Amino acid sequence: MKAKKQLTVETLREYKGLEHLSDQEAEQIVDALKKFARIALHAYRIKKEQEKTEKP
Repeated sequence: MKAKKQLTVETLREYKGLEHLSDQEAEQIVDALKKFARIALHAYRIKKEQEKTEKP
């Protein structure tokens, strides 16, 4: 398993095309991506739990 890396404003700006972002823009993007990841993980866990209970 890969080591976990935290996405930061600085690491976001390392991506091509995102170098120009202001601090505020980059912070908003980082926050939105973290929120999306939490939602996606939650949905994945619910699906897996449902699959467990549906099996005979």
